Amino acid sequence: MSLLTIVTGDSPNALLAHMEARLAAAPLPPFEDERIVVQSLGMEKWVRQQLALRQGCAASLDLPFPAAFCRHLSEQLHRGAADGAWAPGIDARFEEQALIWRVFALLQQEALLAHEVFAPLRHYLHGADDAKRYGLAQRIAGRFDEYRLYRPELLIDWEADAEPRTANAHEGWQAALWRALLQGERPMHFARWFLQTIERLEQLASAPAGVPSRVSVFGVSTLPPLFVRLLRAVSRFVPVHVYVLAPDADSWRDGASRHPLFESFGQASRDLLATLTIPDAHGVRPPVMHVPSAVVPRDTLLHRLQHDLRAARAGAPFALANTDRSLTVHVCYSPLREMEVLRDQLLDAFAADATLRPHDVLVMVPDVELYAPLAESIFGDARAVRPRGEPDSEGSARVAIPFRVADRTLVREAAPARALLQCLALVNARCTASEVLGLLGAPVVRRAAGLTPSQLDQVAGWVQDAAIRWGYDGAARATAFALPAIDDNSWRQGLDRLLAGYATGRTAGQVAGMLPVAGDLVGDTELLGRFADWTDHLFTTLGTMRLERPLAQWSAVLLDVAGWLVKPDGADELAAYDRLLRDLARLGELADVRGAGAAPDTPVAFDVVHHWLDTTLGTDEHGNNFLAGGVTICAMKPMRAIPHRLIAMLGLDDTAYPRRTRRAAFDLIGSTPTLGDRDARIDDRQLVLDTIMSAGERLLLSYVGRSQKNNADIAPSIVIAELLDFLDGQCTPPADTVTRAHR
Repeated sequence: MSLLTIVTGDSPNALLAHMEARLAAAPLPPFEDERIVVQSLGMEKWVRQQLALRQGCAASLDLPFPAAFCRHLSEQLHRGAADGAWAPGIDARFEEQALIWRVFALLQQEALLAHEVFAPLRHYLHGADDAKRYGLAQRIAGRFDEYRLYRPELLIDWEADAEPRTANAHEGWQAALWRALLQGERPMHFARWFLQTIERLEQLASAPAGVPSRVSVFGVSTLPPLFVRLLRAVSRFVPVHVYVLAPDADSWRDGASRHPLFESFGQASRDLLATLTIPDAHGVRPPVMHVPSAVVPRDTLLHRLQHDLRAARAGAPFALANTDRSLTVHVCYSPLREMEVLRDQLLDAFAADATLRPHDVLVMVPDVELYAPLAESIFGDARAVRPRGEPDSEGSARVAIPFRVADRTLVREAAPARALLQCLALVNARCTASEVLGLLGAPVVRRAAGLTPSQLDQVAGWVQDAAIRWGYDGAARATAFALPAIDDNSWRQGLDRLLAGYATGRTAGQVAGMLPVAGDLVGDTELLGRFADWTDHLFTTLGTMRLERPLAQWSAVLLDVAGWLVKPDGADELAAYDRLLRDLARLGELADVRGAGAAPDTPVAFDVVHHWLDTTLGTDEHGNNFLAGGVTICAMKPMRAIPHRLIAMLGLDDTAYPRRTRRAAFDLIGSTPTLGDRDARIDDRQLVLDTIMSAGERLLLSYVGRSQKNNADIAPSIVIAELLDFLDGQCTPPADTVTRAHR
């Protein structure tokens, strides 16, 4: 008998209320954690906050992502098995990051690539350097990582050297490469663990030790079919509830009549519910229950649209009032203008409703790195908010709106990581005066060098007086850029002139073949020495970076560089510095699992390590600043629609949203799609539908619809076009009144 239950609801609040009541009705023992599987950091934080607000506290909660839930279940099953019947755990050698380096090692083997099956790879990599090989390794490892969730049987068949399962011409070399990674073993990688665990759970008569007392899956719009199978297997022994956002109880079913917008935007949730309700081996489908929201008014366009979605039909024409601003579309000339319009709209909303606070506002954008600097300039200083109408230091009554930017990459948000990458960028650069002084000017670097802000200005003056332009010396210029070995205007010559000027004082003649800088250096001995030492150390470091070395040594070298280069100050910088050190140490750990045809001391080029570090520090998985007070500005990510009184979606341009992803020619999932496969465009359309249902009082949509060059029209996102087309037939006067153009 299955204990799986699917709960649909027309809003996250309704789903959360049902889950809260169910969990509170049967509390777990004090030392047992509640398992609630989520699929985004934003949803995880929102669930914690809401349960804390409703219950007074939120303790003993474990909210893992699906992959983390599987790893934890693997560990618990093994730990609870006295007879060792369960596998000891998932093999770390087949995690994506480890696979990248293992595949890269194989792609470096000319003897392996000489086999006929690898002819496509051999042709692609002809004359390639290590950077190109590493880039291909990343793409291949990414596909293998996706196969383990969406095509696990494919990997198992490859291990048995089975016949090709697809018509894709690239399956042969992928199968051979996978077997080369295995090296004749049958390891417990993720795909094998999944299939064996599901099979064993389906055969057991009683619950094994290690299975949690109950499992909830909350706020998802898509799940890998394999994870659904695991939930079904677990539900043979413990209750499993899956909470899915759906506007009504029945329109997700095949053949049912549904609202036009749910038909257009809701394919992801329909596919998920179809997968969840597939009959089991006995032909029994899991029960599905719907949790409606409390009755909401229908006095505004947004509320009327939500009501019609819940009713699964387009309602009668709606008389749109001139004062109705519940759903508006703003056409702007640039992202900067979008931010300015948003600021005006927010200030107007705050003035009209004294109960509306900045933390009631959610702003979603397609590119956080593009819009975050604009928010900083338009919204004002988020850390020092002035009362409304209080003049600032320049006498302006401009009001700052408190905000937090989530989903920024670590390198953008953390000064230590940014400084390290800025330093590494100099390895193959010209090392101009502005580049080096720009690095030294970073506060974390300046502190490590022992300089004050005023001393930095003095150093910049010395560099100008010494006519330092670029390059360490003539030899470095000749080696890196095949130029004549001329020392003029180099860092070495400039430093020698400064040091000579200190030793000789003001003089009009040459000393030892150089003209000393005759500036006033009296009293600045220590500063000049620190600057010269720092510069020499920097160029020595850059020189050592150009050498190839084993992966483990790269980890040690980068840790040494980070320790010398930056000096964090404050809790935020210290936390970011610790995160940076962990990432650098992780490189050494990956060296231990590189294996697969590469000796531990196989050298790796700097460009490859730089690429890895740039990718690692370029992730946004640290989850800072989401729902941390003030207006939340975040990325448009699937399963990110979280209830707020006012929600804004910016950047809804035709070229930016929905995302346009192009699968590689060798991607077997793209060549043989099946129910449950991820599709970025479908996920993005689902997010729009979920956002409409999650907006409490106002929904602002914005896009760049006019060219700054010639005022030509720019097409909006297809989701905007379809929404406006639908509203045109539902509103009197037509819905073009909800569109506002801004110059």
